[in-house]
Amino acid sequence: MDQLPAEAVLASALLQAHQTRRKPAQYLRTGSASVDAAIDPGLPYGAGSVNCISNTPGAAGKELLFSFLISHLLASPSNTASIIDSVEQDLITLLDVTKSRLAQKTYINPNLPPRDLDQEAGGVLDRLNLMRIFSHEELADALSEYRDTLDHQASPQQAISPAANRINTIPDSQSTQADTDLLALLDSAPDQVIEPSAPRQAGSPAEQTPTSLLIIDDIPTIFSPLLRSSYTHASSLLSSLLRSLYHLTSQHPLCVLLVNGTTTPSRSPDRRYLAQGAEEEEGRMAKRVEQRGPSIFAGCEARPMFHHLVMGVQGVNMLVHRVPRTEGDARAVYAERTGRDQGERIRGGAGTMRWVDCVEVIGDREGGRYQKFGFLGGTTRT
Repeated sequence: MDQLPAEAVLASALLQAHQTRRKPAQYLRTGSASVDAAIDPGLPYGAGSVNCISNTPGAAGKELLFSFLISHLLASPSNTASIIDSVEQDLITLLDVTKSRLAQKTYINPNLPPRDLDQEAGGVLDRLNLMRIFSHEELADALSEYRDTLDHQASPQQAISPAANRINTIPDSQSTQADTDLLALLDSAPDQVIEPSAPRQAGSPAEQTPTSLLIIDDIPTIFSPLLRSSYTHASSLLSSLLRSLYHLTSQHPLCVLLVNGTTTPSRSPDRRYLAQGAEEEEGRMAKRVEQRGPSIFAGCEARPMFHHLVMGVQGVNMLVHRVPRTEGDARAVYAERTGRDQGERIRGGAGTMRWVDCVEVIGDREGGRYQKFGFLGGTTRT
C-alpha cells in the first residue's frame, strides 16, 4: 500500500503553539511602580525564566534583590525562596525591609490585637532557605540538592517518568576526572522528568500553583578565582550552570535570579601628559579598550562581568547603576569628569551631588522590555 506523504507544517506554527502552551500565568514584581513598569508584566515563573541583576559599585542592586524576594514571599503564604549565598547576606537589613513592606499593608480590623511586625516578618522569612557556599563545587552540590527538593515537592497530579542521565557537553580531553564529573552534574538531565500537566483554569489566588524563587548571590565571587587560573574552564562551567538552570525552570514554576558584578573599561591618559614617543603605545592600548557598555545612558560605561555568557540568559537582564538626579547634578558630574580627563581639577560642588538608582533592562528574551528603565528608592548624596 502506498503511503501518503506527511502534510507540511510551518515552523512558525509550531513555535507559536509552543509559546502559547508555555505562557506563564504568574509573574514576579518588585513593588516599585517605576521598576515594575520597566519590566512589565514582570519576571515569569517557569518557562525557562533565568534572569540576571548586574550591579555597579555603590548602586542599589541589593535593595532590588530584596524587593524581588519580599514581593515573592508576600504574594502567597505557600511561596518559598532559596538563596545560594557566597557573600553572606545582610539579614538585619532584610528583616527591616520585610517589616517596612508589612507595615504598608492595610490593617483595619479593630477586634484583632495590635500588630507584631517582628513576629509577622519572622513568619514570612521562615519560608526562606539559605545555603552558604564557598566554591563552584559547593554550588554544584547545592543545585543538585535543590533540584531534588523541587522534584520531591512536585504536584502528585503531574506524571513522573524515568529518564536516563545524559551529558550535553563534550568534556575536554585534558580535563581531570573531577572536572568532568562536575560538568556532568551541572549539565545532566534530572533523574525524574516532570511532564507538565494539563493547563488549569485561572481561579482565585488561593488556587494558584505555589511558586519558588532561587537566588544565586553572586556569580563573580564563585567563578572569579577559577577565572584567574583557567578562563576556558570557568566559561564552560558557567555555561553549563546557565543551561542547567534553564532546564530546571522549564520543569517547575520557578524563577531564578543571578546576581552579577560589572567592570568599567579604563580610560586612556591625556595626550598632553604622555612622554615623547608614547603615542604608538597609546594607540595599541586604545584598541584593547572594550566598547562602551550596553546602557543607553552615555555616562554609564559599565559592562556585566562574564557578559559574553550572562547577556544570553533566557530571561530579563538588568543593570543597576546610579545617575544624577537633576540637571544641575548632571552638569557637576560631567564637568568634573571632563576636567579629570583633560588633566584639570574641577570640583563644581562635588560634595552636594545627588544620585538616584536606575534599573535598566539591557537584555530581554521577549524583546519588548529592552532599553526600558525605572528608578528605585530615594536620593543618595555624595
